Amino acid sequence: MGYMLFGAMISYYSPEFDGFIFCSVDPTPPSVTIPRHDVIGGRLTIRGKVDPTIVVANPFDDAQRRVRKAVAGKKKRSRMKERKIGQVIDQVMIWRRYYNGYTDYHGKQVKLSLDEAAAKVGVPKKSLDDYFLQLRMGRKYGFNFNANKDENVGVLRAFIKEQKGKTSGVHELQ
Repeated sequence: MGYMLFGAMISYYSPEFDGFIFCSVDPTPPSVTIPRHDVIGGRLTIRGKVDPTIVVANPFDDAQRRVRKAVAGKKKRSRMKERKIGQVIDQVMIWRRYYNGYTDYHGKQVKLSLDEAAAKVGVPKKSLDDYFLQLRMGRKYGFNFNANKDENVGVLRAFIKEQKGKTSGVHELQ
């Protein structure tokens, strides 16, 4: 398991200075290097300080890789009947990240419109809006995303429909 550090401040521990030295904000540009003398016994301590209000996904997840390949234009995606919940979470997370703004390799803050962000993710904005709503409702009703990440979005939709039916029932006045 790894952790996605997109937008995190990356530092490494330097025994020479007895502290952490800031490298850059992730994604780290190729020009950033760590001196060989700071690597002791083949070990290096790296720290990524992430904003705790931002929920990010695992970058090594297969769904995340597919989204990144599609964004880079390396893979043409054929139309799918229904996406997996884990894939939807990754796509919506990346879409909202583009919309809320991110720091590029040059340290410049980039903020895209929802339509531009959707085009960059490779999923129609209408679908992403719907998925975002489904994810919010699933969280509201206590859906277990981790246990169902490999299920189709239909499982989430059915759960929400069932929960809405329970809460919107007619109550008798006594």
